[in-house]
Amino acid sequence: MVELATTIWADGPSSDPHEPDKAQIREWGTWVEGIITGLFNGGLIFPNKAALDADLAHPANTMAWVLGDATVANNGIYRKIGASGVGSWTRVADLPFSFIIASDFGAGTPNAIQATTSIPVSNSALVMLNVFEANTASPVTVSFNGGSALTVKTNTGNDVAAGGLVAGMRLLGVISGSTYRILNDQVSTAVVAAAEAAQAGAEVAQAAAEAAAQDAANSSYDFVRNFNKNGVTSDDANFATLEGLVSGRVIDLQGLKYKVSAKKTGNRYVNGYFVIDNADDTATIHYPAKDTLVPLGGPINLMPNERYIGWPQGGPAVYGNEVLVKMNSGAGHEDTSQYVLTRRSGDGGASFKDYPKALFQRSDGKREMSMAVDNVDGQWLMSTFLQTVGGAVEELKLYGKRAAEYRQWGGSSPNPQIRVTTTNGSPNIVVYDPNHGVKPGDRVRFEQASATVGGLALSGVMTVVEGGETNFTVLAGSNATADDKNIDLNVTFIEDDWAEITFSGVSLGSAIVAASALGHTMPTQVSGIAGRKNSAGDIFVTIHGGGVSGPCLVGINNIFRTGAPRAVASVARIGGLTEGLEASIDIDHATGDMFGAIRTEGGYPYRRWYLPFGQTAGNAITATGPASPFGAASPIGIRKIPGKNAVFGIMSGNRLPATVDADPVLGLYLLYMSWDDFKNPASAGFDHIYLQDLHYTDYLVQDRNGNGVPGIYVTGDGEVLGILWSDQFQSGTKNEGGQPSTFLQRLYIGPEAKPHAGAAPDVSGWFGDTPVLAYWPPEDVTELNGHFNTDGSLVKRTFRRGLRLACSTTGTGVYLVTFQDTDGNAVNLGHINYYVGVTTYAGAHYCSFWNQTSTGFEVRTYDAAGAAVNRQFMVDVRIDNEWSDNRD
Repeated sequence: MVELATTIWADGPSSDPHEPDKAQIREWGTWVEGIITGLFNGGLIFPNKAALDADLAHPANTMAWVLGDATVANNGIYRKIGASGVGSWTRVADLPFSFIIASDFGAGTPNAIQATTSIPVSNSALVMLNVFEANTASPVTVSFNGGSALTVKTNTGNDVAAGGLVAGMRLLGVISGSTYRILNDQVSTAVVAAAEAAQAGAEVAQAAAEAAAQDAANSSYDFVRNFNKNGVTSDDANFATLEGLVSGRVIDLQGLKYKVSAKKTGNRYVNGYFVIDNADDTATIHYPAKDTLVPLGGPINLMPNERYIGWPQGGPAVYGNEVLVKMNSGAGHEDTSQYVLTRRSGDGGASFKDYPKALFQRSDGKREMSMAVDNVDGQWLMSTFLQTVGGAVEELKLYGKRAAEYRQWGGSSPNPQIRVTTTNGSPNIVVYDPNHGVKPGDRVRFEQASATVGGLALSGVMTVVEGGETNFTVLAGSNATADDKNIDLNVTFIEDDWAEITFSGVSLGSAIVAASALGHTMPTQVSGIAGRKNSAGDIFVTIHGGGVSGPCLVGINNIFRTGAPRAVASVARIGGLTEGLEASIDIDHATGDMFGAIRTEGGYPYRRWYLPFGQTAGNAITATGPASPFGAASPIGIRKIPGKNAVFGIMSGNRLPATVDADPVLGLYLLYMSWDDFKNPASAGFDHIYLQDLHYTDYLVQDRNGNGVPGIYVTGDGEVLGILWSDQFQSGTKNEGGQPSTFLQRLYIGPEAKPHAGAAPDVSGWFGDTPVLAYWPPEDVTELNGHFNTDGSLVKRTFRRGLRLACSTTGTGVYLVTFQDTDGNAVNLGHINYYVGVTTYAGAHYCSFWNQTSTGFEVRTYDAAGAAVNRQFMVDVRIDNEWSDNRD
C-alpha cells in the first residue's frame, strides 16, 4: 500500500528531522499521476451528446464531460461502458458547477415561475434566478427546464408572501426535495443589495466557466451577432441554429432585416421583420414582428354567420367618431335573398352595440347589393346595385341620410349667435352656417330661440328645401313680416332613414348613362364614393362596367345643394386607362387631391392613381405595382394618414386558387408607402405587410367572392387604423358556420407609435424609408351565435373553434342553451368566463338570460304583459378564455 504524503514527509524531532525515503516519494507521485490521468483522461470535453456518442475509441471507465448541448439535460459527466471502439456512454453525475444561472423570461405566471438554465440544475449547486414580475399570491412555485414545480421557501422555511418577490430581484437558493430554498430573504433593501452583489459575482464566474461552449445559448448575449442582418444575404442557417438553441424565448431582432426562405415561427421575435424575395408571384413580403401598430383589442365579428356575408370592400364610412359599416347577406351572390346590411359604432369602431340592420331587402324576385359607402359633410352616402336575378342590371342607385349631430348656438357655445334671415312677405327662413352639410329633404329641429325672426317663431321640426354654399333654407307656416336678425338658437339635425337621391327624376345609373360620352350602358357598380368638404355639394364616385372598359371617375355637382340642378357633370376614364376593374377613391381634404387604387384581375396589373386638384380625370397619374401576391387581387381601399407622410392600404385575394382544395387559403395584407412616394409614378410602390390567412371552404354557394375583399378606414384624428375583412374558417354545414363572417380590427397609429430605428423623428419622416411594422395578435376570444325557433329547433348558428350552441325546451318560454363539440357531445368549459346577449326575433315581447353554468345557460321569453310564452330568439356568446380544438 502506498503511504500517504503526510507520513512520508512527516516532521521529526527538531534535532534529528526524519529523512524521507526517495523510493517512497517516487511511488507516491506515480500513484497521484495515475489518479489524475484516470479522472480527466487528457481532458475529454464534448460540445454535445451527439459528438460524445460518436466517439467510442476510449477504454472502459473513461470519464468525459458534455458541456454545451442545446438539450439541457444532456449536459453532465459520463462514464465509458465497454472496450475501446465499442460500447456506450452512461451519464453518472451532474457537472460540478458551484453556481447555475436560471433565467425567467415571463413564460409562466407571477406565482408559477418557469425558468431555464444552460446546464441542468442539481441539489449540489447554488441556483441563481431572476424574478421577471412580482408575485401576487402565496405560495410561489418555480420549475426549471420544464421540470416539476418546486415550492419557493424563504431562508427561514416559510412560503413567500404576496409581493415578497419583485421584478428584477435576484434569488440565490438550493434545491431540496420538492422545494427551492432561497438563501436571501424576501424584499428588503439589504437583501436586495446582497443579491445584486452575489449576482454580479456569479455572472462573472458563469462567463469564465462557460465562455468556450455555452455563450451562444446564454440569454445575456446577443443572439443575432452572427446574423447577416442586411435583408440581402440569407439568414436561413442562422435562424435554424437559433431555433434549436432558444426555442420559445423572446428574441430581440434589433429592428433589422433578415432574409429567409420561409417565415420563422418557433420563437417570439420582436423589433424586426423578415424579407422573403420572389414569394407568391414575385412579390416581396415583409413579415412583421413588432407592435409599431398597436392592436386595440381583438377582432370584432360584425356579422356572425348571416348566411352569405361579403364584399366589405373600400371600408366603412366615418363621420367624427361614428363608423358605419355596410355588408351584404344572402344565400348566394346571385340569389333573391341578397340584401344590404349595416352596423354602426359611436366610438370609432371599438364596439358595435346594435344588431345588424337589414336595408333594401327585396321581395319581388330581385336583389340589392351595396359596393360603396362614405360620409361627406355629415351625409351618409351609399350606392346599391338592383338586379333581376339571372338577368341584366336594372339600376344603379344612390341613397343618402343625415348623420346624427347636435349643434348649439348661444349660451357657452363658441358661436353664441347665428344669423337667420327672412324676407318680408315670404315663408323662406335662411339659416347661415358654412359647415351645415344638409341637403334638400333633410329635417332639422329648432329649439330655444331667443327671439322671433321676421315675426316667425323658430321652433319645432322643419324640412330643408334648399341648400347653398354657406346656408340652408326651410319654410315657415306663414309669411314673414320683417327682415333678418341674429339670435341665439339650438339646431338639431335629425337623422331620418335612407332616401334615394335622384337626378331630375332618374336614378344615378341612368344619369351616368345619359351624361357619358364613352357609350356607357348601365354601370355594373359604384366602387367608391368621396366628396370635398364645403365644395358646393360636389361628390365623386368611381364606376366600372356598363359596356365601357377601364375604371371611370364620375363627377356629380350639387348633391347637397339646390343652387343649381343636381347633375352628373363628367364621366371619364381614370388616367385614360382602358383596362382594370373597380377603383377605390379618397380625397386629401388639405389639398383637394384625389387618389386610390385599381383592382387587378385577368392579367390586368394592380395600379395606384393620383389626381392633383383642378386636373381632369384623364390626367390622373397611374403607376403599376406592387405585384399581387395572389392572382386576382381584391378592390384595394387606400387611406392617407392625416398629418403624416404615410399611406395605408389593405388587399387580399377574392378568387379561389386554380386548384380548389377542401380548405384553400389566401393571405390578408396591409400595404404601406409614404405619401411622397405614392404621388411619384417612378417609386417602387407599396410594401406588403402580411397580417393573416383567409380561408375558403366548400360550403360557399354559387359565387365565391364573399371572402377577403377587405376595406380600411382612419379615425381618431388619424390615430386609429381600422381594417375590415370577411373570412370563413368554421366547420359544419351551411347553417352551422359554413358561410363567411365579417371582422373588424383596429390598430393604434398615434404619436406614440414608434418609427423605425434611424427614421427622422419629425412628421415628414414618419416611418422613414422602410415599411411600417405591425403585430397581428391571435384571437383570444371565441364568439358563438345562434338563432332558434319557438320549439328550440335550429334556424342557424355559428360553429367556431370546434364549439357550437345547442338548444332544448324545458318549459313554456324556458330554453336550455348548452355548449357542444363538433360531434354534438356536451362540453364543459371549466369556467363561466363568458358573456351572453340575447334578443327575441320579432313581436312585442322580450327575453332574459338565467342560470349561467360552465356547460350552458337558460333563455326565458315573455309576451308584452310579462307572461311566459314561446318565442324565437337570437343569442350571442363571447368566451374570453379561448376554446379551441386546434382547428385554427
